[in-house]
Order: sequence, then C-alpha cells, then structure tokens
Amino acid sequence: MTDLKKWAFKHRTYLKLEDGVPVTCRYIGYEEFVDKEQEDKDKIRYHFEVDNTEKILESQSIVLAEEMSKFEIGDWIKLKRSGKGRQTKYEVKLVEKNKEKISDEDLEKVETKKPPKKK
Repeated sequence: MTDLKKWAFKHRTYLKLEDGVPVTCRYIGYEEFVDKEQEDKDKIRYHFEVDNTEKILESQSIVLAEEMSKFEIGDWIKLKRSGKGRQTKYEVKLVEKNKEKISDEDLEKVETKKPPKKK
C-alpha cells in the first residue's frame, strides 16, 4: 500500500469494500439509525476494526443483517461485497471466534457513537 493509500485509509471513516475483494476485520458492534435523506428507511451501522482502525459500514440489507446476527462482538470475519445498488450481495465468513471479550466500557462507546457529520 502506498503512503497516500495508507493516509486515505487511516482518515476514511467508512469501510470501503471493493467489488469482489474480501476484507478481514473484527466485528465490534452495530447500531440502528434512521437515514436523514430517506427518513422512512431504517439502516444498520456496523462497526469493524481493520488494521487497528475503527471503520463503519451502513446498510439496509436484510440478508447482511441476518448473516451478521450469526457472529458475536469480537469475532474476526471476512467480508466481501459483490455488485452495486439493489444487486449488492454480501458474503460473510468466520475467520476466528472472539478470544477476548470487549469491555462494557468499550462496548458502550460503540453503542453511543453519533453518525459522522455530512460535509
């Protein structure tokens, strides 16, 4: 990874999933929220740790929510996205079960996070 790519990754809030490229990450929680642009739509904001950096992924996908419900907070997973828009499909596989529990304090931080401000 070039220096500029490393900088962009470090400063990007959202997890960028390239089409068909799997990302290994640690699942650290989720929260429900209402999309300000589509107030009639509920979404899920997933929190992941990638390369010691917290990233978020927002999705309305029921299939993704069902897949993610199989994992515990702290599990290492491999996440892959294919397609765009309504044709988006996610593949989620367990890499390693959680070996250490996340503290209640750290869990509370994830659960109380505010959505990033739109620019």
